[in-house]
Amino acid sequence: MRKFPDDLFFDMFNINSDRAWDPKCDIYETEKYVVIKLEVSGLNPNNVEITLSNDNRSLNVKGVRNDDDTEEEKIHYHQMQIVYGMFDTDIDLPNNVIIDRNEINAKYKDGMLIVKLAKSIKNKPMSIKIED
Repeated sequence: MRKFPDDLFFDMFNINSDRAWDPKCDIYETEKYVVIKLEVSGLNPNNVEITLSNDNRSLNVKGVRNDDDTEEEKIHYHQMQIVYGMFDTDIDLPNNVIIDRNEINAKYKDGMLIVKLAKSIKNKPMSIKIED
């Protein structure tokens, strides 16, 4: 996601702006999967949309984290470090992996969104015997 020049100001002074936020993300591989793990505590999973690109090269995750506490009454903050609002992030997948579009799953647990993308069998090395 592209950052705006004044985001440096907001970051430097730890000020929340109305702009989108980027959840922290880990990407790793196991023998069978590419795993995307996003830190998105406080989200309602129904407010998240996950899309795999047509070419299987990137994953888009977007959603919104609402601050439900502020709707009940007027609040005077003494400190505000939690970012609320929309996020929209594109995650590049490893170039050397072919994704099996039929075996993708996502779960939300303990503030983490975990997306598992199965590697296609086409990725496995194949031994070729030379005939006599």
